[in-house]
Amino acid sequence: MKLRIHRSEQIAFDGPVREHHLEWRCAPWDDAGQRLHRLELSCQPVAALASHRDCFGNQVHRTALLGAHDGLTLHMEAEVETQLDDPFDFKPVPLEREREWLRNALREAPRLWDLVLARNAASPLLDALMNGDSAADLGVHAAVADGLPVPGAGTALFASLQAANSWIGATCATTDPADMDADDGAEAAARGPSADTPLRSAAGSTTELALLLLAVARGWGLPARLVSGYRHAATGFGHSTAHAGLHYWAEVLVPGAGWRGFDPALGRLADGAYVRLAVGRDAGDLQGLRQSWKGEGGLGEARTEILVEPLG
Repeated sequence: MKLRIHRSEQIAFDGPVREHHLEWRCAPWDDAGQRLHRLELSCQPVAALASHRDCFGNQVHRTALLGAHDGLTLHMEAEVETQLDDPFDFKPVPLEREREWLRNALREAPRLWDLVLARNAASPLLDALMNGDSAADLGVHAAVADGLPVPGAGTALFASLQAANSWIGATCATTDPADMDADDGAEAAARGPSADTPLRSAAGSTTELALLLLAVARGWGLPARLVSGYRHAATGFGHSTAHAGLHYWAEVLVPGAGWRGFDPALGRLADGAYVRLAVGRDAGDLQGLRQSWKGEGGLGEARTEILVEPLG
């Protein structure tokens, strides 16, 4: 699938600032799974944008505005061709060799251990549930605990992951910050996403649902990473898809298939409509905009606008 992505960031300050340094993660990956054919970036006030790769392979653009200003606009336009139209299209590894395949992958790329051993707020709760502790004593919602997935001895890991993805989507509602009242929305933003929220309340943001799936996969000994990116919602007329922010899903290293994306918020697997932007252990690794400044001004309104449209 060929897609064009437009993204703009509008940042306002309530007073003049200077020596404004920022890092911006906005550019889609360019790898075997998706080809980045064109990327154009601009900044207003005008400033040169340099780039580097972070430790996860994400492209980071950076700039500095030394003079006084009270606002900033960043714009990106990219054209991407995704390659994974069918996430089920791979040659599965025999069941008895799946763990050997994973051991070899970890031996060849030891840094993958970071994505196995990383734990989040859902991990101790899942461990306790697996050990037979009471959901009520742990503060876990009964409807979520009842369907807790367990990898079967005669079941492929890919099938077990699909079951976990469906379990989260079926038992946990997806919350939208735009639907919260002002106080709850501000509190959620200050707190940041937490993987245990879906377990406790049977609801969570797209990020929190993906973090819960990461905790499940890592508990099974699988390398798993959080992904932020762009998604095109296909319609009968191929219309553009507008978003107020990024989409989040989980990627797990599947024997025989490599990285495969799971989107528990929508109960589906990532296909050609998904464009990977950044990956990491948790939401902190994926922070899209990092900045610091001097001056009298404080951060006022910050707005993100994303438009994804099909090409051809």
